[in-house]
Amino acid sequence: MDFNGIRFYGGAHFLDKDQLQNLREYIASNLDEFKNLYSEKSFKNKFGKLLGEQNKRIPKEFKEIVETEPLIANKQFYYSTELSLKKLVSNTLMDTIMKLYFVGKPINQFLTEGIK
Repeated sequence: MDFNGIRFYGGAHFLDKDQLQNLREYIASNLDEFKNLYSEKSFKNKFGKLLGEQNKRIPKEFKEIVETEPLIANKQFYYSTELSLKKLVSNTLMDTIMKLYFVGKPINQFLTEGIK
């Protein structure tokens, strides 16, 4: 990777077994909301897509759901974007960071609620 800047990340990354199970159950119960959050135009414009390594095997209760929502197989649910060095020394850095925070906030709230 050849990048001269920093990355801004959000989401849920280091989930233990119970947290991952809770989150998958929450996603399964709120499929439309989940899809709307990661498909939202400003989210896609700033971050692209929701990322995460997927399990090769998924618990049987989620096998049917994975056909319509493949992200339920993820082990992590995160997003990121890159900020250039030029942006880091600009007068608009704080505004940029706050905009990114607020764009990612709805999906972070969803993930936080689901982990409980």
